[in-house]
Formats: sequence, C-alpha cells, structure tokens
Amino acid sequence: MCPSLTIQTQTDLDAARDCSEIDGSLTIRSKTIEHITARDLPKLRRVRGSVLSVGGSRIREIELPKLREVGNPGDTEIVFEIGFDAMTLERIALPELRVVHGSLGILALGGLRELDLSQLETVDARFALGNLPRLTELNLASGVSAGDKAVFELLCRLPADGLPAAEDVLSTTRQRRDLGCCTESAEGCELARCVCD
Repeated sequence: MCPSLTIQTQTDLDAARDCSEIDGSLTIRSKTIEHITARDLPKLRRVRGSVLSVGGSRIREIELPKLREVGNPGDTEIVFEIGFDAMTLERIALPELRVVHGSLGILALGGLRELDLSQLETVDARFALGNLPRLTELNLASGVSAGDKAVFELLCRLPADGLPAAEDVLSTTRQRRDLGCCTESAEGCELARCVCD
C-alpha cells in the first residue's frame, strides 16, 4: 500500500514501481517523462482516490496494465481524467480497468490514436470521451454501465457494440449526429466508423 503519489520526475516513477495499491490519488504532472509503460507501474491494481494527468506536456504514452479499480463505492466525487494539456499523448492503455467509482473523462487530446478500455464494466457517475479527432483504435468493452451521463462526441471512430446500455443516452447522442464523427456536420456519419479529414 502506498500513499497518494504525484509523479513529476523519473525518480518519482521509479519509487512507485512496487505499489500495488494507492491509498489516495495518483497524479501525473511531468514535463520530462515521455512514457509510462508496463515496466514503470507493473503491479498497480487499485487507486482509492482520483487518477489525474495534468501538465504532462511531453507525455506520449500512459499504460497501466494491471489497474482494475479506481475510487471507493459510493464516492462519486472521484475523478479519473486524462486530457486537455497532453497534446503529445498518442496512446492510453488501461486493459484491465473494470470499475471507476466516480467519473471517467478522456478529453481534448488532439494526438490520441489508441485507447484501450477493453475490460471496462462500470462507471458510477459521468463517462465522457470527447474531442479525440485522431482516435483510430478504440477498444471499449461491450455494454459499459454508466451511472450518470455518458457523452461521446467529436470522435473519429466508436464501435457500435461498445456503448453504455442506457437507451436515453444513446438516442440523445444519435440525434446530435456527433457519435463516432469528427464534427457535428460530418457527412455519412455511422455508429461504427467515420472517416476523418
């Protein structure tokens, strides 16, 4: 068990290598680290607080291969968010993530090409994937349960079978014609695929 961690340097990352659980939050805030891979945090299975990537101006890859759960049941204030300032980020791999007790947002990453959420089952609050115009490989578990609001917009590709089960969320998003499309006015928008300029 490790306390809350803020990763700013390679030394911080090296010191966290043996953590299997964080009793608090994990914050990635580095202007020098380019890759966080399976070698860096190979044992991390649970974070009891938030997971945030902020100020990562050079980061290209975030891979947390064993992470299964973020937050604590009933605590909807928890946030798992990667976005806005990491324009160099190309790959996010969370292949074992199953539950987020709170909100999950991956937003405004102009360079993101690959996103793996292939085992995700439940997001207790808001689930948002947005403004990811270069996303070409999305592995999203089929029938994800979103407890609050699900927003998928300004995406290049989104598989039809990987959407949350709430029918009202799906119908609202379809009417806006931004599901799986690069812009709201994209021609020939399909749920499974759209071609980005």
